[in-house]
Amino acid sequence: MARVSKPIEDRERLSPPQRRALILDAANRCFARDPDCSLRDIADEAGVSRQLVQLYFPGGGVGPVANVLFDEFVTQAPWLLADLPEGIRSTPDQTRARVEVIVNRGLDWAEATPGAWIFGPGRDLAGSGIGQRWEETQQAIAAMISSYPPFGLDDSPLTRTVIYAELRALEVLIHAWRTGHISREDCEAAAVLRFTSLFATTLPALTN
Repeated sequence: MARVSKPIEDRERLSPPQRRALILDAANRCFARDPDCSLRDIADEAGVSRQLVQLYFPGGGVGPVANVLFDEFVTQAPWLLADLPEGIRSTPDQTRARVEVIVNRGLDWAEATPGAWIFGPGRDLAGSGIGQRWEETQQAIAAMISSYPPFGLDDSPLTRTVIYAELRALEVLIHAWRTGHISREDCEAAAVLRFTSLFATTLPALTN
């Protein structure tokens, strides 16, 4: 039986922005449980009609809802590198300290959505195109890290490819964490180890 977030009398008093947010929250829960969920499932979860969901998210199917959720999620990506201190490769200890900042921000970013579906194989919901958009987002983050001035990296296709490969590994770790297979602490420890090695050893070898 579908869960309803608010009593009927409360939902009837919601403003349009609140009703839209209610639908998005319900959609996130549905996608987390079953990437193949339907618009009817989302409507039932939100306690509204299917027609109302379509009114707020026109275009047919679950794609429009999923893409709005994805847009809200990826707009936070630039925050990952905001105000980081310089010298990512100054000393091993400084490198690890800066990597810990990046990783923690990345995990906070991942935790901003209540479901793990964005990080898993079911993210291309009903042909929504999110799978391709996620790949493009990962490539953009790799380019952002590669060209971030304080890091002093050799911004080349090879550098971006190596960073992208680590981002894909991080994606697997995050999905395992968000689906309950590992703890956040274990996810963080593994990610810090991988990215410290990336910045302290692998990328300098490519640059020098």
